[in-house]
Amino acid sequence: MFSVCGVILAWNLTAQAQEAVDFETQIQPVLTTSCAVSGCHTGETLAFGGFSGAGLILFAGQSLEQLVGVVSKLDKDRLRVVPGNSAESLLVQKLERADGVGSGMPLGSDPLTAEMIQLIKDWIDQGALPDAPTAIGDVSWAEMKQAR
Repeated sequence: MFSVCGVILAWNLTAQAQEAVDFETQIQPVLTTSCAVSGCHTGETLAFGGFSGAGLILFAGQSLEQLVGVVSKLDKDRLRVVPGNSAESLLVQKLERADGVGSGMPLGSDPLTAEMIQLIKDWIDQGALPDAPTAIGDVSWAEMKQAR
């Protein structure tokens, strides 16, 4: 019985590790090519005293700290990214062009593909970590007990 449970646990954790989304290699490239473009979430206009992308800069090295757990400057009741909860994350609502969240993003461009949005949702639902979660070999027993 215990060996069967162990095999199932190991298989489940391995499957999760294979599906883990990495911010730097999978999410940041989407932000860079679709959001951090001229006049949008670059900070260019802000440097000259203007308005640019709600003060949100999505360049590599800055985007993570400006997204995760940060209150939107335009909607003080919402977090840009709620770790573990893509449905409550303003970023996802904007990308899906939900009602009641202002302009859909990317502004003036075609929406991201469903696959790109799902990847962002998966990253958020996995905790919006800077890197993909570690493999089972890097997880301590205490961490596994907490996860139960």
